[in-house]
Amino acid sequence: MGLFFILGCRNKTSLNRNQILPQYAKNFFLSVEGQDTALHIINGKDTLTYNKQTESTFHLLSTTQAGFFSLLKNFSNIHGVVYPNDIRIKEIQECIEKRQIIDLNPGQSEINHELLWQKPAAYVLYSPFDPVDFSLPKESSKIPFLDYTETHPLGRLEWIKVIGFLSNKNKESERIFNDKVSQYKNHICTKTQSKKVLVGSWDSEFFYINSTQSTIHQTLMDAGLTGFSSEEKGNTQWDKEVLWSKLPEVDHIVWITTQQQKNALEREMQQPESWQKKWGITPHFIFIDTSAYFQNAITQPEKLLYDFSHLDEQNIKTFVTN
Repeated sequence: MGLFFILGCRNKTSLNRNQILPQYAKNFFLSVEGQDTALHIINGKDTLTYNKQTESTFHLLSTTQAGFFSLLKNFSNIHGVVYPNDIRIKEIQECIEKRQIIDLNPGQSEINHELLWQKPAAYVLYSPFDPVDFSLPKESSKIPFLDYTETHPLGRLEWIKVIGFLSNKNKESERIFNDKVSQYKNHICTKTQSKKVLVGSWDSEFFYINSTQSTIHQTLMDAGLTGFSSEEKGNTQWDKEVLWSKLPEVDHIVWITTQQQKNALEREMQQPESWQKKWGITPHFIFIDTSAYFQNAITQPEKLLYDFSHLDEQNIKTFVTN
């Protein structure tokens, strides 16, 4: 069955079908007409509509998408991935070594879109950071995977149903999602703690604070914590001096960063003129590896919630997110 899309369909109710609405996600839904089921992705003011292809193979243009496939244990349908060195999933690494999965940006930071033609896939799931004007073979169709637009962690997780639909694993994706929803709800803290937590990513030059509309902020609230978040939509950028000046206001700071940047930061903290000497404070630092966060914490929000709920019990300085 071919794939088609409709532009300009601005709301769900304009479709004359029986709709299957997600529980938490806001930017996709399914609909049924007769024996046919279609996927609808809400991309801004447009609603894009997709039917299943005969094949269910994929090029993944985001490492986060690899985490969803790992939950489904669906590796044979992956034809290509980006940044394979950042993917910590054993089965995908083995497929790459056997050349069953190709590296879509070999030796360079940009995706080589010509490689999408060498091993065509039925679906190309592109990320928000990749340009959408690349050409594809006629048997391939590009689909915006907009999990990042969700504001609830379970809404982001629910995008596993999109992959379940496209890869004929509907029941499995439903089972995994429902199981994780149950676990997540079991970890929700009904009593608000007095602790204030700052969560953000660090690239050695700037610290990026999540907004109050982020899934991280929702997870902190579900853990009974107060999140130090930006009221603005999108991330707020702080340089090092601004960040240091905010530290007296927080009890815990959670860094999402690479191992290299973590090591550099720890060296700086040990210097005689470090922020500890300057500000006279020692907040509790916890590190989340960038790759672990985007492949594990996003697709396993119940584990991240558990970690946040037990911050004071953490004797280690790194979240276990795998």
